[in-house]
Amino acid sequence: MDESIIQRVTRRSNRNLFILSLSGLVLVVVLAVLNVRYFYNFFLGPFDVSPDELISASSASTPQNYWVNVSGTELLNTGIQYVTTQDSGSETVNASYYALVLGERLLLVKLEGNLVADTLDPNLTGWLAAISGEEQTEILQSISEEVPELADVFLPYKLNTGNFRLGGIIGMLAGTVVVGLSLWGLLLVMRRSNDPASHPVLKALARFGPLDFVTSRIEAEMAGEHQKIGKLNLTHSWVVYEDKTNLKATRLEDVTWIYKHITTQRYYGIPVSKTYTTMVYDRYGAQLKLVGGRKEQSTDEMLRAIAGRAPWAVMGFSNELAQTWQKDREEFLAAVERRKAEIHLQPA
Repeated sequence: MDESIIQRVTRRSNRNLFILSLSGLVLVVVLAVLNVRYFYNFFLGPFDVSPDELISASSASTPQNYWVNVSGTELLNTGIQYVTTQDSGSETVNASYYALVLGERLLLVKLEGNLVADTLDPNLTGWLAAISGEEQTEILQSISEEVPELADVFLPYKLNTGNFRLGGIIGMLAGTVVVGLSLWGLLLVMRRSNDPASHPVLKALARFGPLDFVTSRIEAEMAGEHQKIGKLNLTHSWVVYEDKTNLKATRLEDVTWIYKHITTQRYYGIPVSKTYTTMVYDRYGAQLKLVGGRKEQSTDEMLRAIAGRAPWAVMGFSNELAQTWQKDREEFLAAVERRKAEIHLQPA
């Protein structure tokens, strides 16, 4: 038996939700595996390390224990800082650079903020990181030009002294959210597979009566000849908006209010594009957003087609109409019913 339109839409929706949820779990696992070394240090560090152990490391990625407590004999101020200048002229010192003396070698140290003391405590806690190209050029190269004998004295990595755990805390919180949402998505897929009527598409259609009867009516009319404008289908009795993973429908006789909604995208206050949507409300309070994209002509065509099939519906938007719809729905619907009765009483 051929798959029905509604079955196809709900199947695609469930499949996409399953893929998205599974991808979320896989992403979290992959990121956790790629950061095993970080989390090892996050939970067990910082580790005490001797100057000889640091000197023997060829790069920041070599030692397993890279969030460390290190003690040197002296901390020397290089006089180099990274400063951010605002448009107003105010300056903020982001980092100050020092050199930690480890026997005959020097370790470049990046201290957060503005630290200008000539001497600081040479007992530091931080994590080993690669020296950036900018730091290599602007700090180490400039130092070696002024003092050539220091050219090969600096170790091939630096010590960052910021908040090592902050990134991990943010990452774990984000990972927890992703895992929670992914598990929730998988549970939804299982529930919808076991109980198709729990799918949002079918739950929305249930307002018209028994699902088997409603879906069979929609399927029968969609299979016959009907007017189609983009993703909008106007059958004998139904307004159906169908895309790959969603289907929205209401009966023509229940349409009460339709209008065009325009969304303007601005860039630095300058309008750059507009998106057009046909808004359709039915007597149950359900809202159908029929997206016309950036083609106003398509939206106008949808509006004219629906208005022609449901001439009793209120056309256009105003704050007064929106307020009546929100606060006095019964009066709004009563007015629509009166319009419908007047239209039906008119001679052919």
